[in-house]
Amino acid sequence: MRIYLLLVLIATSLVTSAYGDMIQTGTVHNDYNQDAGNWNLHVAQPPGVRYFLQHVEFQQPFTEGLPPIVLVMLSSVDSDKDTNERVAVTAQDITNYGFNVRYTSWWDTRLYGVSATWIAIPQSMALYTPENSTLVA
Repeated sequence: MRIYLLLVLIATSLVTSAYGDMIQTGTVHNDYNQDAGNWNLHVAQPPGVRYFLQHVEFQQPFTEGLPPIVLVMLSSVDSDKDTNERVAVTAQDITNYGFNVRYTSWWDTRLYGVSATWIAIPQSMALYTPENSTLVA
């Protein structure tokens, strides 16, 4: 039994040191009421590309030399029923401390609110990196 506990402690310390940074996740919501003055995705005249940035701080900063890989996904959209729904969401300006969620809309789309769910993964835990488009062995 003591050997088993010792092995568990050793394995835990190896995993913790190898993956000191852990996966973090969250959800952000933005709309024309809470972000009045900065939100312009509900105004479709003149038609064109519009965007809104929302800064997200990580709960704990990542400690690796490279910033984490961040994936964002739309989780809700509140739009005008009489227009098309053109919206893209991306992560940009990623650092070890946070990143910006960028909502982009174009042409005549009117967005009154958008939510995005995000996940940040330390690069050392990633099986795939966008830079080289290959699986990490």
